[in-house]
Amino acid sequence: RSSEEYKLAIESVLDDIKSLIILSNRLLMVARSKSESIINMDKEVRIDEVLWQAQEEIQKHNKNYHVIISLGQSLTDSDHLMVNGDESLIKAALSNIIDNACKYSDDHSVDIQMEHTGQHIELLFTDKGIGISEADLQKVFEPFYRASNAIEYPGTGIGLQLVNQIIKTHKGTLKISSELGKGTKVTVKLPSKI
Repeated sequence: RSSEEYKLAIESVLDDIKSLIILSNRLLMVARSKSESIINMDKEVRIDEVLWQAQEEIQKHNKNYHVIISLGQSLTDSDHLMVNGDESLIKAALSNIIDNACKYSDDHSVDIQMEHTGQHIELLFTDKGIGISEADLQKVFEPFYRASNAIEYPGTGIGLQLVNQIIKTHKGTLKISSELGKGTKVTVKLPSKI
């Protein structure tokens, strides 16, 4: 074989190893999020800071991703931004939503609107991506499920299951609405401190 063939083979193996590491880490995170006994739910987490950290990390690894964050007028007090929970798990959930939105959009962008609604912090993630069919929407929280139009994109099929589990563990809600070819909206609600 030529040196170029060896190089391609090594790159392919490295890609496979990276995929296995991501899968292993996500599976471990799913197990951790299901075990409430090891999660410190009493820790105060400032959700906007976690969101900014997620944005920074994702854009550092994906230079062509655009994450636009807007704070709504309902956020009049810094206490409106506080939730109780595990910061690393919350960041993993938000990062996964951001990554999916950018990955499945031609313009690789997501708009995030943050509001305080009564006793909840609401995060609305909007993309103009490939969308999810109604039939696939019913199954996206199942482990290893991939929507039929997402097969050509890299992924493991456990990201949304992980996100859903983390949000539920934090006594929040996750809602997805989508239209094929037009985009997806993901709404996360987490109980706020006030």
